[in-house]
Parts: sequence; C-alpha cells; structure tokens
Amino acid sequence: MKKTIELLLIGALLSSCIYSLIFTSVTDYVVDFQSYLGFALILLTSIIRFKNIKTSTYFLGFSLFLGTFNLIKFSHTSFEFSFFIAGSKVLGFNQIIVILFLIFLSVNGHVIKKILGEGKESTELEKQQMTEKETETFMKKFSNKSIIELQEIIDNPASYVTGAVMASKKLIEEKKKGL
Repeated sequence: MKKTIELLLIGALLSSCIYSLIFTSVTDYVVDFQSYLGFALILLTSIIRFKNIKTSTYFLGFSLFLGTFNLIKFSHTSFEFSFFIAGSKVLGFNQIIVILFLIFLSVNGHVIKKILGEGKESTELEKQQMTEKETETFMKKFSNKSIIELQEIIDNPASYVTGAVMASKKLIEEKKKGL
C-alpha cells in the first residue's frame, strides 16, 4: 500500500507539472523559476523511482516539504495561505501540497525519524523482543525434536531464522542438563 500511495503522489504531482507545461505553452502565461525547480525535482524523483525506491522516497519527501512552504511549485498556479505582519508576508503555505505532505508523512513517518536520528534504540529493542518471542515460539515447536535434529538447525543457521537457531541451542542445553 505504501508503494501505491507514493506512486499516486508522484503521479498527481507529475500530472500537475505536465498540465502546467501544456497550459503555459498555449497561453501567454509565464512559468517562474520555482515552478521549473519543482518540475525538475518531481521528474528526478520519478526517474530515481525506477532505480532506487528508498532514495526516491527521500526526494519525494524533500520536494513536498519545499512545496509546502512555496519554495518550489508543481503548477503554474498556487493556492496559498499566508501570514502577514505589518503588511509584509511572513509565511505562506500551499494547502494542497500540505495535504499531500501529510499523506506522505502518514505512510513514511519512519523516514523522518531516520533522518532526524530517532528510533534507532527502539528499533534494536524491538528486534530483540521479536527474537525473544520467536525463540519462545520455536522452543514450543521444537520441544519434541531430538538433539541430532536440533544440532542440524544450529549447523545451518542460514537456512533458519534467528529465533529457531537460538531455540535449538537452548533446547539442547536443557536436554543435556536433563540427561
């Protein structure tokens, strides 16, 4: 589903860019530098998508982030919500791109955590907890296996998940203690 949503986001932005290019080529409307930059980033994201999905996810997030604050545009028109102080524009948001960016974040929140360096400790802890649960499951599953069968699992760790190998080691220790 994640891949589908990312493809839909890229498709929507590409469609907007293509429509803008066609519209501006048949009218007197002039495209500004921000639009060309947005077109280029989305085109680059689309091309990278065929080579490396992970990298294209970063490019898409970066493009949407810049588009949120109207630093780049994906269309010849812009829908903007702006804040003014003393008659001067302080900050502007493109509502449509904000919605697309929120959709992106809901699907790829882990990307932001990774960029900010958060979540590495919890990821290691989660892996350890998953391995422990796997080990418990395999200990129940392998409880009737002989020491020879368990040793085969230990001797071929590439063929089994970590939990199965650990469970086999624990079961062999328990069976040797019980003898």
